Amino acid sequence: MSARYLILAPEYAPSVGGVQRYLAGLAKALGPDAATVLAPGHPEDREHDDRSPVPVERVAGSRGLLWPVAWYRAALRSLARRPATALVAGHIRLAPVAWALARRTGLPLVCLAYGMDVTAGRFGRLKRSLWRSASRVVAISRFTADRVIEQGVHPSRVALLPPGLDPGEVPPARSGDAAAARRAR
Repeated sequence: MSARYLILAPEYAPSVGGVQRYLAGLAKALGPDAATVLAPGHPEDREHDDRSPVPVERVAGSRGLLWPVAWYRAALRSLARRPATALVAGHIRLAPVAWALARRTGLPLVCLAYGMDVTAGRFGRLKRSLWRSASRVVAISRFTADRVIEQGVHPSRVALLPPGLDPGEVPPARSGDAAAARRAR
């Protein structure tokens, strides 16, 4: 079986933000045969998911006190429908759930690291343990990769994948926009 990833994405389109854009770009780059995204529900998710280049499954009950149980069960159902060769924790918040799934299924765990999730002081021991238990940690910058390594992850298990923009998704500037922006300064 070729590589197939189940991406646990606590933030995902159509919600807007950097993590959402990064995870959507990662899933798109992997393609529909290699990626399935598990994400929280959103009022506009049906319209988004119908146009998505990869399968997106939504987690019911992804908020609230029992959210880890909801994610764990949804991931097991997803893996039963569409087997994967690795689990991707799209954010450190889901790494404990992904770790438990990896232990149960024997699948390798990939954790994504963005910046504040690595450098912020909360849950330091737990985060260090999760980073170290991952088969691979993917960092979005050299700075973030260095911080992950400082927390005890062997450099050979840290990969660098900076965010990028799809030129087709950037609207063209209108001719007066640049001049107006310069005058406003």
